[in-house]
Amino acid sequence: MPEDLQKLQEKINRLQQKTVKSPLSRPAESSAEMGIRAGADMLAGVIVGGAIGFAADKFFKTHPLFLIVFLFFGGAAGILNVYRAAQKHK
Repeated sequence: MPEDLQKLQEKINRLQQKTVKSPLSRPAESSAEMGIRAGADMLAGVIVGGAIGFAADKFFKTHPLFLIVFLFFGGAAGILNVYRAAQKHK
């Protein structure tokens, strides 16, 4: 093998070893982890939406109106987060 090609091969091998040992690389998310994340995203969206709606109802004295509206917004945000996570998982 010519000397130039041998040096190039050694350089390629060193770079491949560096990328394998990178602390930033993560293993792929398993199906169970993705399911737990999806459930947590949905639950968090509904809880945050409900809390905002409850606080808005207390402030404006319009009991169940904002609670219902923001529960739907929270659910929609949760669904959007699950959709985005599923697109990254492809």
